[in-house]
Amino acid sequence: MSNLDAELKHPLNSRMFTCPVQGRWTSFQLVDESGEGLPYAGLAYEVIDTEGHFHKGALDSTGTGKVENHFAGPVALIIKEQYRGGKDFYEYLLERPHYPLPITELKVRAEQTRYFHRDGSRIQNNLEFLLVQSLKETDDTLAKRWQARPDETPAAHFERVYQATRFWQGDAPL
Repeated sequence: MSNLDAELKHPLNSRMFTCPVQGRWTSFQLVDESGEGLPYAGLAYEVIDTEGHFHKGALDSTGTGKVENHFAGPVALIIKEQYRGGKDFYEYLLERPHYPLPITELKVRAEQTRYFHRDGSRIQNNLEFLLVQSLKETDDTLAKRWQARPDETPAAHFERVYQATRFWQGDAPL
């Protein structure tokens, strides 16, 4: 019992902690079904890194955003800019007396894009939102739990990371 008491008294419980690695960058692009990012140009976004730091920016003319100098690991992309107005239909939905709807600028822009097929059917295996993370160095500084496993397909990797982060609210490190 004295061994347990001694271990509990130690301030770090004999665990070695490491400092998170900063200085990474991530780029991403929002595109429609035909691969165009123009409909999303100028959209404001926030990114939260694994240490809970917020980074703000706006998408460029190709719908691309880049976050620089964030901590290594996955990031959460948040696009919550409220609709600015200009189209009567959406303004009515925002202000109608019964059941007004919160509408974001992203929702309006996505609804204004055209389908690739005239009948509205989806393109098979097409990614509407593409996230590309690039590490400045390939020194495996990404935590093991976020790295793709040797025989893991991209879809399985995405699902595993998604399940691990889906309830994260940005209030604590991942």
